[in-house]
Amino acid sequence: MLLVEGAPEMVKSKVCLIAAAIALSLGIQTAWAQNLSNKEKAELAKALPSAKVPLERALLVSEHEGKPISAGFEIDQGELNLWVFVQKGDKFLEVTVNYKNGEIEEVEAITKADDLKDAKEQSQAMEKAKLSLRVALERAIKENPGYKAVEITPELENGRPIASITLVRGQEFKEVSQPLDSEERRSATEGNNFAAVEESEYDPWEPFNEKTFWFNRQLDRFILKPVATAYKKVLPDPVRKGIGNALDNLDVVRRLVNNLLQLRFDGAGREISRFVINSTVGMAGFFDIADQAFDIEPSDRDMGQTLGKYGIGSGPYLVLPFLPPLTVRDFFGFVADEAMYPLDYFVPIGASIGVNATEKVSERAENLDKFDGVEETVIDLYGAVRNAYLQRREADIRR
Repeated sequence: MLLVEGAPEMVKSKVCLIAAAIALSLGIQTAWAQNLSNKEKAELAKALPSAKVPLERALLVSEHEGKPISAGFEIDQGELNLWVFVQKGDKFLEVTVNYKNGEIEEVEAITKADDLKDAKEQSQAMEKAKLSLRVALERAIKENPGYKAVEITPELENGRPIASITLVRGQEFKEVSQPLDSEERRSATEGNNFAAVEESEYDPWEPFNEKTFWFNRQLDRFILKPVATAYKKVLPDPVRKGIGNALDNLDVVRRLVNNLLQLRFDGAGREISRFVINSTVGMAGFFDIADQAFDIEPSDRDMGQTLGKYGIGSGPYLVLPFLPPLTVRDFFGFVADEAMYPLDYFVPIGASIGVNATEKVSERAENLDKFDGVEETVIDLYGAVRNAYLQRREADIRR
């Protein structure tokens, strides 16, 4: 140090260059990358809109390779890159995820000394964590509307595991943290509800589900939506409403049986009253007199809810052609509910298919504007639909 301080400027410059080279060889560039300069932040913010896959989705996908211990976006040689560090047994792997389609591009062992050191420290933090990084990330995003996650790294702070999260909105970067042991701080009821939602997000068939989801979207785009649009233009509102009421009136058996199985006798009573009133005074259900004149509201219950009430787990998320989103439990519930549709036992199969098709078109016609612009504003439509469905189903079972 004395030599440097007393040396000519040229010597000082050479020593600085040598020190920089040593720092690079030791992996100190990783620390620099974590503290991005304004220029690097601008480059990353500029590239992020091209990413169709959010960080939380990358964490979910990488769970197939091991337990995620950190993840983030970076600019590597001028290109956007999405990486996830995972632990598999006593090995640490780096998973590269395609930021456009969410598929895993490469999995390789972490060998660089600095990355391996970081991975071991992150693993120690995750050993004490009660929440996954994905759950912590989803909480942070929920608490910071409009922001996207750029990086998440766990660490121990006074022996307590926390997740340091970098968020971005436009050109604005924001650093937040989420406790990974926060279940201790929630009430038992809230904790159980949250755990149920987390368990139901199990999606091991995601590649198949995504392809089927895309197929159903195209089916809706090119067939169902145009037909529903024409249906809405041709038939006036009162007629469409009446057809919807009549079809709903025929579905009384499903609602009645499931209300009884769930010991909801008030709901079962309302269903019987509604069916009697609407089938007679309401002209075969064309008019919902029970609701309009007697203020008797429907009690919508299905077999998926019933199975959930009796403690049967949701199982993996499932997307099948021509059907709405489901879980394995809801699929079996759906089959049971369909078997309770009375018209199927009294009319030819062709007529039954026609009635079901009319019901789908009628429902779509009433929701034509509901999904407009969604695809343009949601980065991960598949993930958004899945999470919304699973959360709604868990709420249905709890109520």
